[in-house]
Amino acid sequence: MNCLIDYIGLTGCGASSPASGLFINSLPGISFKSVEQLADAEQKTYIGVWSDVQLRATKKLELMVNAELSKQHKVKTLKHSVSTPPSDTASTVALAGGAAIKISQKCLSPLQSHYVQTVTIKKSVINDDATLAIYDADTGTILHTETIQDQINSTVTFQVNKSFTNENIVITMFLDSNTFYTQDVDNIYTECSEILFGTYSSSFNNTGLNYGLSVVYNLRCSLSNLACYAKDLFALPLWYMLGSEMMMERMTSERINKWTVDRKQAEELKAMYDIEAEKALKAAIAGASINDCDCCLECDPPIAIREAIL
Repeated sequence: MNCLIDYIGLTGCGASSPASGLFINSLPGISFKSVEQLADAEQKTYIGVWSDVQLRATKKLELMVNAELSKQHKVKTLKHSVSTPPSDTASTVALAGGAAIKISQKCLSPLQSHYVQTVTIKKSVINDDATLAIYDADTGTILHTETIQDQINSTVTFQVNKSFTNENIVITMFLDSNTFYTQDVDNIYTECSEILFGTYSSSFNNTGLNYGLSVVYNLRCSLSNLACYAKDLFALPLWYMLGSEMMMERMTSERINKWTVDRKQAEELKAMYDIEAEKALKAAIAGASINDCDCCLECDPPIAIREAIL
């Protein structure tokens, strides 16, 4: 649930105000100093502590939202899966931008997300460095980026394995040489999504050509995605879950100081945060509504009972 990372903030060292307006160190028993004093050799600073705590808390929230909503709804987990083939021709072309594949949702649902598993580029220049960037197609916001420096292989594969709740995304690949393989392809249209091939500079251009780019992609549904579309409703349970995980960090820290030695206080605070998180989560779910005809849900037809008297 990456959409909720940094939605709650940690005050200190010039940190900007989070979108939620909530800070974990506004909770009783948590201060910036106490977080800073928990960092171990691997975490190094409070930033490492905060990253670990956020990861665990958002995963916990995801599990709990799924568990609660699954009592009321049956979700279609995997809508469809696509593996686009790379170019297999020898012709090349110079591009001012990068190779791109745009994927759009056709059936809009707050429970739906794009899951990008891998992205592969076939290179005509072997020693090219390849940079992957995934954008929100509507705003141009970068959602994910990474670079692989490669001097040997003619193909490079990026292991993305991330979900994106944005309605439309563009998967792009930039090469240092700006030289790409090219091949005519058919755009892919399914009941659930539209997959277009083209280029990307400042925006997507649908050329109907594949420039050596291939992706393994799923369109998935998850009840927990509701939290990404209604962040304000789920801010409070997340706030308390972050507090609970911070107390867990405090109880298990290898550091010895006044915050780590008082285990009883940490246990009491954790128990209080867990209770408040559960109450807040129930209130959030009660305040959220899902359309029974949502395309991510199984809509069982009504049962008709007919009685015949002979």
